[in-house]
Amino acid sequence: TDYRALLWLDSTGSARWWVTPTPNGFATDRTGADVRWVRPLLAACRARAAPGPFCVPGEGPAQNHLLIILPVSRSGNIIGYIAGVFDLPRVLSATLHPGVLPAYTIAVLDRGQPLHQRAGTGPAADLFRETVLALPGLDWRLRLWPAPGELTHAPSLLSVLILAFGLLMSALLAITIRLAQMSARRSIELGRAITACAAAGETLRESEARYRAVVEDQTELICRFTPDGTLTFVNPAYGRYFGATPSALVGKNWLEFLPPEERDSVRGRFQSLTPANPIITHQHRAVLSSGEVRWQEWTDRALFDERGAPVEYQSVGRDITAYRRADEELRASERLFQQLADNVHEVFWVLDPAQKCLLYASPAFEELWGIGREQFLADPESALAAVHPADRARLRAALRNLFTGRTDVEFRTIRNGRVRFLWSRTYPIHNDAGEIYRIVGIGEDITSRKQEEEERHKQAARQRDTLVREVHHRIKNHLQGVMGLLRRHAHEHPELAGALESALTQVQSIATVHGLHSRMPHRNLRLDELVRAVARVTGDIGSSPPVITLESGDAPAVELADTEAVPVALIVNELICNAVKHAAAVNGEPWVKITLTGHDATACLHILNPCSALPPGFDFASGRGLGTGLGLVQSLLPSRGAALTFTHADGQIEAELCLQPPVIAAIPNPAPPGTRGLEP
Repeated sequence: TDYRALLWLDSTGSARWWVTPTPNGFATDRTGADVRWVRPLLAACRARAAPGPFCVPGEGPAQNHLLIILPVSRSGNIIGYIAGVFDLPRVLSATLHPGVLPAYTIAVLDRGQPLHQRAGTGPAADLFRETVLALPGLDWRLRLWPAPGELTHAPSLLSVLILAFGLLMSALLAITIRLAQMSARRSIELGRAITACAAAGETLRESEARYRAVVEDQTELICRFTPDGTLTFVNPAYGRYFGATPSALVGKNWLEFLPPEERDSVRGRFQSLTPANPIITHQHRAVLSSGEVRWQEWTDRALFDERGAPVEYQSVGRDITAYRRADEELRASERLFQQLADNVHEVFWVLDPAQKCLLYASPAFEELWGIGREQFLADPESALAAVHPADRARLRAALRNLFTGRTDVEFRTIRNGRVRFLWSRTYPIHNDAGEIYRIVGIGEDITSRKQEEEERHKQAARQRDTLVREVHHRIKNHLQGVMGLLRRHAHEHPELAGALESALTQVQSIATVHGLHSRMPHRNLRLDELVRAVARVTGDIGSSPPVITLESGDAPAVELADTEAVPVALIVNELICNAVKHAAAVNGEPWVKITLTGHDATACLHILNPCSALPPGFDFASGRGLGTGLGLVQSLLPSRGAALTFTHADGQIEAELCLQPPVIAAIPNPAPPGTRGLEP
């Protein structure tokens, strides 16, 4: 038994203090707790034939403890005297081997005063002196006999010899106990060693089983081989891959599985491994037993001896044929894409809508826009600086619609002072969730196409103008023939002269319109030009025409809608003819004043002539009191965009014709101010 503590007790069996050895000395704890396991030891002491100092090993709960009992009282106990004579602390010190208590203190006290004291080395002695001896009222007297003074008598030689013999037997007993303790400890240590070896063996077997399960169940190819390439181990996956059992492959050279042209390069990679860089990953081809060539990727680790020379290699590999084929297909696709991008003149680009950044722009972009692709990819807004100012807003609006769907836009750019026409179209690309995750755009320089279209339009316009002039010219010539017939009939039939002259002016007005169209086929007729031409023609008819004055003032140059030119010409013809007829019927010099005014989108024609009065009951709006000419005017007057009124004041009649869209087609710019007089 390994005694690990010293316990000092009082006569009641309660522990006074307790000393326990630690790596740094003794730890002392003073306690008043009842230590019940001590009582059986006290009973064993009382059962002895004679009292005396005892070294009693504990049992049961008290094992691993040594109870030292020193019943000494120098004044009333021969034992105390003998203890002083025979130096009992020294005897006990020899009994307690340092291996049991490497640091200790033993003292013989009399009523708390030390008689003899022996201290071991280390902090235990100081601990004893500073704590134990300083405790007040410490009494070590432990009486194990029935009555005080029972053994009080004069010492004799026999008693001394008996005591010495008892002490010697106690020492022998202590030595025997110590030897038994050492034997038991060795047995325990041997048992523990055997148990540890058995546990280590079981752990080793479990670790080996786990290792074998991992290696054998691994889908990757695992092998080990010597520096010359001889296989020393392969896992089942390696054997299945090369169509042989692992045992059949061990001993073969794995370099034989490689195409001959690759063996030297692979061998060179292994020679480059060093203790500082023992790992390498590489790819190479392998030839299977069927003759099929596959691609493999290996991670190899070199194992070196203490001199730094490689003794073995361990490799883990996998088949990457599918990956290599996919990579080759991708590279071929990229080469095809690059060839397409490098050789087409159209621009195309790819946009990431999530990041709102360009991922790619084809090389043709630089030629089309005049800026580098890197600049465009980094700052797409830089391309807008080359856009024609008039088209930037429209292009920005189209760019805002990129993330909603397909766009199609034409715009102009200015490069080196030249205007170029560009066309761009975008297509959204959706992922499996239906979300737009890419936007692809294409662009093209359509300047040549635009120029060709413009030239075709100009050519068509020239052909149209020529045709229109020819048609109007022929119509005018035919109408001139009709007018000649009407004049001849008027001369031959004076009674029909009035009606024929009215018909003649109407035909002449139509001929005037066609004549104007033949001279200016590229645009609509202007109202001032039409009024001037009709007034000139009307003034030529009749025996004594009045003086017609045309004032345009600041009236705008109003263009008539093409479909309304003939009706307006006939209306103006009737109004001027009617004014000329009434002006000639009054006394004095006949005159007609025509004035053009206008503001905003309205143009007004005022025809003023002298007249005694309007016909009785005249009402143009209701159609009462109208003659043949004004009846024709009412029927020709457009229902929208035209209004005609008549007023009579101070012996004058004023007809006011106001025109608005849709009769008016456009008001391009104001007419030059001034007054023109037309002498018929």
